[in-house]
Amino acid sequence: MVQVLHERPALYQPTGPDPSPPIQMTTDELQAEPARLSTR
Repeated sequence: MVQVLHERPALYQPTGPDPSPPIQMTTDELQAEPARLSTR
């Protein structure tokens, strides 16, 4: 169980408050601004 929890956060390694907004964005917004995610 410890390994599973450790692997999860490693997948999206948060750099700070930056990765937070993209996660809340809707699928439409993500597809509408793919360049924004690429830049971040």
